[in-house]
Amino acid sequence: MRNPCKKARILLIGAAATLACSCTTIQHLPKEMRTAEESGAEYECAEKVIAAVLEDDYRTLSKQITPELREQFGKEEFEKVREEAFRAVGEPVSYLFLSKLEMTAFSPYVWKVRFVRTKENGEKIYTETMFRVITGMTEDGPVAVAFSFI
Repeated sequence: MRNPCKKARILLIGAAATLACSCTTIQHLPKEMRTAEESGAEYECAEKVIAAVLEDDYRTLSKQITPELREQFGKEEFEKVREEAFRAVGEPVSYLFLSKLEMTAFSPYVWKVRFVRTKENGEKIYTETMFRVITGMTEDGPVAVAFSFI
């Protein structure tokens, strides 16, 4: 007769070994160890995109985005989307670069954007959200392939 306890022990040992091997320690890096840089051609392109969106400057934005994106997202669409987005959160008052994420073909850049709106009684309400610009390199230099509030 076989011993069912022995079979259960073998399964438990196997499960424990699998868990032990797959556990990883996830570190919260202190600020001085973060690698986000506010420099380089792709960063400059991304920074021009966020500034153009926040400052209502389609002309500057259109120079930074791909021709395909420019065809899909003209000046009228830009103004409409911007107006709808800002209606809910107010007017932008500041933005802070947070990070460049590591990817192979593209470079996502992320900012924190702060907005303010005023209630009827004069009280100011602040809202923060994040904004992402994804850039890529072409023969002619960096270009924004996507951007959005996240």
